[in-house]
Amino acid sequence: MKEEFSGSLVFGLMSGTSCDGLDIAACRFKTDTSGKDRHEILGGFTYSFPEKLRIQLKEAANLSGRDLCVLDRHFAMFMAECVKYFINETGLKPDLLASHGHTVFHQPQLGYTLQIGSGATLAVLSGIDTICDFRQGDVSMGGQGAPLVPMGDKQLFSDWDYCLNLGGFGNVTLNYHESLVAFDICAVNLVLNMLAQQSGKAYDEGGRMAAEGQVRIDFLDRLNALPFYSLISPKSLGTEWLHSELFPVIRLFERIYPVADILRTYTEHIAEQIGRVCCHTDRRVLVSGGGVWNTFLIQRMRYHCASEIIIPDAQIVNFKEALIFAYLGWLRAYVNENIYASVTGAKTNSIAGGFYKGSVQS
Repeated sequence: MKEEFSGSLVFGLMSGTSCDGLDIAACRFKTDTSGKDRHEILGGFTYSFPEKLRIQLKEAANLSGRDLCVLDRHFAMFMAECVKYFINETGLKPDLLASHGHTVFHQPQLGYTLQIGSGATLAVLSGIDTICDFRQGDVSMGGQGAPLVPMGDKQLFSDWDYCLNLGGFGNVTLNYHESLVAFDICAVNLVLNMLAQQSGKAYDEGGRMAAEGQVRIDFLDRLNALPFYSLISPKSLGTEWLHSELFPVIRLFERIYPVADILRTYTEHIAEQIGRVCCHTDRRVLVSGGGVWNTFLIQRMRYHCASEIIIPDAQIVNFKEALIFAYLGWLRAYVNENIYASVTGAKTNSIAGGFYKGSVQS
């Protein structure tokens, strides 16, 4: 018998660092008699970025202050249009939008993080109450402001020992700890896509290019020796780390080895780093995010991980992050805390997200 859900309908909006597009998931939530929160995804869709917007988002960190303000508004306008399309296509009218925005800067150790996509603009143009800017409050309290999905992993996916997301960065939630533990593991699609683009491809479909290359041990050793991997959680990654720590290593070995070997070695690096985390034979790993469709990467992960790798249905693979940001918005609007200090390292748990009242533009 299908479980009945009622109450507020929330759209989760997710734009990842890979700049693949905007995910929208229409979700409802309920708390059952045991106090456990449950979810239902009524529909989901990914809207590709227009090429000009995609390039602007990828280069956002290099824009002037004025141009970044313009992009902040234009990205919100794009999201509002996507919301309207989604409503027209599905007939679903949300009570609330919960938008992750698009991360431009993330330097929690310096006390700042920035996700663009003006919440005020989105609320006005959509006419729907909007919650956004989920990270800044936690950073202001000394936290990493990331990862934020563990609240949803713990409450909505508690049957799994690990929840692993393979997006621009790979992050994991360890559900078997009494005190929730979660952290970023390494860069994933951001790097794989960048390397594939050197051969004129948007991404390495199925990991086929990587599978044709060779593992270069000297390169692999340098990657695995990066200081980030020896840090204990809480810890998180931003694109700044890519430019200061990771890319210089990659550029060094690109002078020596062909792209296929660089891809093959970096894929092995991802699998090894994940294997160091998912190392218990009696535990199961729920894997989501775009990296799931890289079958060669999944093959190498299964080789290096002692834990069982589980691929869920496509709806969870594609829209789990959008679902969880919808959940964070639902918690912010109707319940209470939505950020765990044990995950981010902040002084205390908190209620994250700025609220903007929806109003139809005349």
